Amino acid sequence: MDTNHSQSISINEFAQAIDHMRLKISFEDIKRLFNYLDKKGQGEIGYDEFTMLLEERWRGIDPVAQMKANLVHRDKNPMETSNKMDLNFYSDCITD
Repeated sequence: MDTNHSQSISINEFAQAIDHMRLKISFEDIKRLFNYLDKKGQGEIGYDEFTMLLEERWRGIDPVAQMKANLVHRDKNPMETSNKMDLNFYSDCITD
């Protein structure tokens, strides 16, 4: 990723790496991800910031899922239930 060997990754290097991996991500999403990784807000991802991403992954933390969970707060439909019971036609019906 660090094509100019500056010990940090610029937004352009980051976008080129994503393009090289043939990931279909919009440039707006690339900027969002880059800004998330750029904790210090310096316009580059340093070694410490990059390895922090790896530590989050190693610990099983998915920052994208957490961000989506924070953005999407829909009220649950009161008619929906997660305790649906499967009925067996033969054993659950009253027979004469």
